[in-house]
Amino acid sequence: MATNAANRVSILLSHIINSSQQSTCDNLIVQPYQCNNSKNEETLFDKERKKAFFDPRKLTYLLNGSEQATIRKEKIAEIIANDPILNDGLARYDFSREEKRELSVKKLFRVSELIDGQSEEYIYAFLAILDLHDTSLGMRCFIQFALFVGSIKEHGTEIQKQFWLPLAKSFKILGCFAMTELGHSSFLRGAETISTFDVTTDQFVVNSGPNPTAVKWWIGQAGQVATHCIAFANTYTVSNQYCGIQLFIVPLRCPKTGKPLSGISIGDIGEKAGRNGLDNGWIQFNNVRIPRENMLARWSQIDRDGKFTSPPNPAIAYSATTTERISSVQGTVDFVSQALTIATRYGTARRQGIPDSNGLEPQLIDYQTHQIRLIPNIAINFAAQFAYNRVQAIDSFIKSKQNTDQNLFLKSLADIHAISCTLKAVVTWWGADALEQCRRSMGGHAYSSLSLIPSIIGDFAVFTTGGGDNSVLVQQAARYLLKSYQKYKFNEQIIDQKLKSTETTIDIDSIRYLLENINSNNSNNS
Repeated sequence: MATNAANRVSILLSHIINSSQQSTCDNLIVQPYQCNNSKNEETLFDKERKKAFFDPRKLTYLLNGSEQATIRKEKIAEIIANDPILNDGLARYDFSREEKRELSVKKLFRVSELIDGQSEEYIYAFLAILDLHDTSLGMRCFIQFALFVGSIKEHGTEIQKQFWLPLAKSFKILGCFAMTELGHSSFLRGAETISTFDVTTDQFVVNSGPNPTAVKWWIGQAGQVATHCIAFANTYTVSNQYCGIQLFIVPLRCPKTGKPLSGISIGDIGEKAGRNGLDNGWIQFNNVRIPRENMLARWSQIDRDGKFTSPPNPAIAYSATTTERISSVQGTVDFVSQALTIATRYGTARRQGIPDSNGLEPQLIDYQTHQIRLIPNIAINFAAQFAYNRVQAIDSFIKSKQNTDQNLFLKSLADIHAISCTLKAVVTWWGADALEQCRRSMGGHAYSSLSLIPSIIGDFAVFTTGGGDNSVLVQQAARYLLKSYQKYKFNEQIIDQKLKSTETTIDIDSIRYLLENINSNNSNNS
């Protein structure tokens, strides 16, 4: 990290020295920054670190889950740092959008080589570190593995998984997740993409609605490279029976030529606030025919005669959004960690104020007003990490019961939905404020792209709306809490005790106390 900081300073200095305006600042003398300390002098960073009253290494183990997990993360980070394709230094910050896209796809296929044959646990650990290094590439991998592959694993039959998963995991097909439409995102039931079963051909016919709002929008990897998508569509049988939202694997482009297939209109949505190495795109379907077998049919089915078997819980169709929301929490922690590290080191190295008897100005980090901007956010960031670890463990436990205890899995969907909605909204709202505090704490220097703060803010910004707008999510969580209170009044079990998460989600006695006092106050005021 120190080397990267030194590189950023060197680049900044080279801009000054090599500027075409050099003739106007001939008297400016700049020495190249050297990050090595040949005299082994104690740096300001060394002095500050010695003041810690705890072992930072043990705290790192705690944050990562264990010493073994920390060592694995460090080994993966070293692999990425030493790879000539994955580690492009800071070059991409001066690239055009087209160059960023080309580099990002090149890296994607390099990742496929590095994770080939590795365990699923190692792959997800690798992708988590990768997202810290290159957010566009990290999002590509999240789309391919968590959303595309994840949807097939969770919603596909065994036959569908045997066919599609090897193709997706080997990158022989590139996937995207076509859920959001131009006019519908949080309200998925209102989606205007329609899939109708044609019993005469044993095919589904997929169409975008007649309005522009029906266009699939913001679809990562759709702009240029995706060959297939998981399409969310309101579904009907030939007798016009409504079958709810169903998920379909729809081919988009020829894997060999990259050209759009018949009935597919597809393109790029253009420049974004961040992650411009990722080709977010739009998709329109015009009488696109796909085999009946392309409907992911683990939980609901339409047979050859058009008979519909409904899922045991309609909310299953939206389970992938839970994965996205929980991932947003970890993403927020990662982004804020980076920004807080940069801002704290800046505050340690930067001096400003009235000099002391040795002629040294005070460090910014010693000002109370500076500390109050950063230290509470460091504490909250730790808390958010521990909360993520807990919720991720609960989600993994629930998903592990899909085959062995489906009753528990189905009963728990509402619980994990509410937990993920609440945590995602609270943490990402806080993250936006914390990043702004980091920017302000560095003064004008954080406005430079070389500080990395602007790119962190731009790349993070999607989290407060992606995966569900926070204002909508907290309303859904509030509805869950009120329903839970109603159950409590009638002595019904709220959360399955196997999850052991009651204390982390709701304190019923506190809610009862609150409501009783509200009713009492209203009576006294009337």
